[in-house]
Amino acid sequence: MQLVASTLGAPGWGLEAVIAALAPHEQVALELRHGAGELSAPETTRRELAERRARLAEAGLTVAGLASYVRVAADADLTLILGAGVQAINAAEAWGATYVRVFPGAPTAESDFHEVPATLEPREAVNVRAAGVLEKLARYAAGAGVSVCLETHDSHPRGADVLDVLRRVDAPQGSFGAVWDVMHPYRVGEPLRDTLAALGPFLRHGSLQVKDAPLPQSRVPTLLGAGTVPLDEFAALLRESGGTARTLCLESEKAWHSGAPEFDVAVADFASWAARVRLSSIEK
Repeated sequence: MQLVASTLGAPGWGLEAVIAALAPHEQVALELRHGAGELSAPETTRRELAERRARLAEAGLTVAGLASYVRVAADADLTLILGAGVQAINAAEAWGATYVRVFPGAPTAESDFHEVPATLEPREAVNVRAAGVLEKLARYAAGAGVSVCLETHDSHPRGADVLDVLRRVDAPQGSFGAVWDVMHPYRVGEPLRDTLAALGPFLRHGSLQVKDAPLPQSRVPTLLGAGTVPLDEFAALLRESGGTARTLCLESEKAWHSGAPEFDVAVADFASWAARVRLSSIEK
């Protein structure tokens, strides 16, 4: 499994600062946030992107994936959703990335952080809509050699929720998959082994996201192992399954929580943690 660090942990950092943070950890690649003002953004010109990619290559770094904010289950104009998804796929191809992360994003009723939110529409209708959007994006992505991956997040925090969308998608193998954010299924009570059982086949072309926080008291990210997310059990399951996904991504949410560790500190801790729990040596 390739180790990857998301620039969600480096809000406002320029390219050179990100390169400096990763320089001591040659095994760690990048997942770039794809949004306005980011190193990867819709407004980035082809020339700017090519120059940034060349600079990363010069530093020995690669971009494994893009973290988009496309919401495939949103109750919004389909043309706008598909347009944003296609743009993200095109950007991923230009960066040399293998996957684009998308969210479910269905409208939901207010709920506690530890509860699976109720969708405002019947969940069956939501999942049919989400699968239809994902199928269209996946068919487009197949021609770019990119996989569109649905994350356990917001309206669909469990593996079971994401599976009910993915099982409806009819698209070429490898053009779509899942992102298992370890925190979200756990916080709503889905056992890790159940999440893995649900998403296992879809992780082969997807990604794993690792993070920690002292739940339920606080969502502010900590160094790995300093919070309450069962990361030792998570690592053991991954070793048992042979890794499951192509990439293991650190998503330390500094952009949302100013108290999270600084990016360079978090990346160093991630590399050490992966070696300690024997994940950095798993080969796909």
